[in-house]
Order: sequence, then structure tokens, then C-alpha cells
Amino acid sequence: SQRQQCSENSAILPFRHRFDEITSVAFEENELTDDDSKVEESIQESACNNFSEVLCPATGKNAGEKPNQNDFFVFKHKIKNVWSKLKKIWTRRQSPKSKKYRPPTFKPTRQRTTQLWSETRGKKTALSLTSQELNRQESIHEILQGEIHFIEDLLMIQTVYHQSLVHLGYISRSEADLIFGWIPKLISIHTEFRDRILKALGPNSCFTYFGTSVQEWIPNLEIYSSYCYQLIEVKKLLDEKKNSDPLFDDFLRRCLESSFSRRLDLWSYLDAPRSRLMKYPLLLTQTQKFAKNNHNEFKALEQALQMLRDVLDQVDRSTGLAICKQEIDKIDLP
Repeated sequence: SQRQQCSENSAILPFRHRFDEITSVAFEENELTDDDSKVEESIQESACNNFSEVLCPATGKNAGEKPNQNDFFVFKHKIKNVWSKLKKIWTRRQSPKSKKYRPPTFKPTRQRTTQLWSETRGKKTALSLTSQELNRQESIHEILQGEIHFIEDLLMIQTVYHQSLVHLGYISRSEADLIFGWIPKLISIHTEFRDRILKALGPNSCFTYFGTSVQEWIPNLEIYSSYCYQLIEVKKLLDEKKNSDPLFDDFLRRCLESSFSRRLDLWSYLDAPRSRLMKYPLLLTQTQKFAKNNHNEFKALEQALQMLRDVLDQVDRSTGLAICKQEIDKIDLP
């Protein structure tokens, strides 16, 4: 009867009041994004229809019928569903933009396979060479493999780190120029060296005039003086960005956990050119040791090594100047 209907409507009213309260907070204070508000408008419209069906039977689909106990429970379930959806969106809106770090799914670290010259190019001719010449071929092949892997790392820095950080807005253009500005030049220089070594391959897959190729290429390494000078400033900038920008730090951590990085961080890759430069004297000395029977090759490598030592001296001086400049900048003069 009429008293029972009023009792049922009174039981429903608290849910409607609560619904009006939470939706007004969301829509009047603009807590929802444009996409979220579109979704919530449809939810609100559906909920209002439910209210009209139960509280105002004359306008609902069951017009003329009195609400019963079953209508009450159906309505209660629908309101709880709407409320749950709203709470999920508010939680997402109120949380900070940087979501809690979740490491990527574990993937095995990519391993680089390094094969000997006698296992690849020199399969057919290795047995016909003397022990000394075989060692010379293996030594040059080691340098070639190192250049190929090094170029791969430089290209990865350019695409994965440089382009991604700029695209995501984690670093400015000026910061990108400071951190990655020399990478394209290094790619060009070491690609040239790789191509020079490959051109030294003879018809029997043996390396021939390697010494002269190195000697002609060494002057290109003079840019390392500027690169290593700037590395000191790059390290300082990276440390500041990691400490001050959670998004930047989160990006680097995700890259570190990914398989492509081989568990090396960005700084390790940026410092790799300097490490590669320091290895050349040892690699060339080893190659020269196995070229004693070839006077021209031995002499060309000797001259290349002297040129390389001059480059390393310049790099040491420029790095020292950069460190001194950084320490002077820390001094707070009156």
C-alpha cells in the first residue's frame, strides 16, 4: 500500500543522496578528464533512468506500476556498480602522473656471439696459413667485430635513448645536444673504419693492407678530445636529472631492466667511446706483433700507434681541464 511504498522510497533515498553528492563533486569541480567525463555522463544518465524507474514510476519504463522489494534490490545493485566505477576513476585522477615503477617482464639479456676468423670468413683458408699469419687474421677480425658491436651500441643510444627522451619531453633540446650531440659524428667515424677494414679483405677472405687503412683513419679520432671534455658535464647533468626528475629516472631504470641494454645503464654507453679509444693501443700492438714478417705493415702500424698516442695525450689534457673547470665552479668565491 501507500505507507509501504513510502517506506521503500525512504530506504532508497540515502543511496540517491549519496549518488548526487559524489557525482556533483566529480562534475562540478572538474575532477574528471574529457574522456573520463564522457564515460561518466553515460553512467550518470543510466543511473538517473534507474532513479526515475524506481522513484518516479510515471516516467519510467514501468509506468503505472508501484515499485516493489525486488526493484529496490536491483536499484541498490546498480548504484553500487556506478559508485564503484566513479571511485576507480577518481583514484586514477588523484594519483600522481608517474605511476609506481613496475619492472618489465623478465627477459634474458641479449648475448653477443663473437666468433673467430677461422670459424667464419677463414674456414677454407685457415689451414693453409702459418701460425703467425693466422694470429694476424684473428687479431684484425677481433678489431672488426669490436667496431661492429660498438656501432650497434651507438645506434641504440641514438634511437632508444636520444629520440625517446626528447619525444617524451624528459629532456630539452639543449640538454639533448649536450648529452647526445656527438653520437652521430662517432657513428660516422667508426662506420668509416669498419668499411676500411672490410675493404682490406682479399679474394681468399684474408685481410691484406690493414696497417695503411688504420694510419689514414687515426686523424679522425681527434674529435675525442672534445667528446671526453664534454663527458664530465654530461655526467653531472645526468646525475642532476636522475635526482630531480622521477620520470627521467624511471625511464632509465626501465631501460636498464630491458634485455636490449645488456644490464648497462645510459652512462656506461656514453662512456663506451672513451673506453673503446683506450683499447686501440693494445689491439694495434697485438696486430703489429704478428706482422713482423711484413715490413710495410709493421711500419704503418708503428706510425699509427704513435699518432694514436698523440690523440690520447690530447684527450687526457682535455679531460683534466674539464675536471679542473668543474671543481673551480664549485668554489663559492666572495
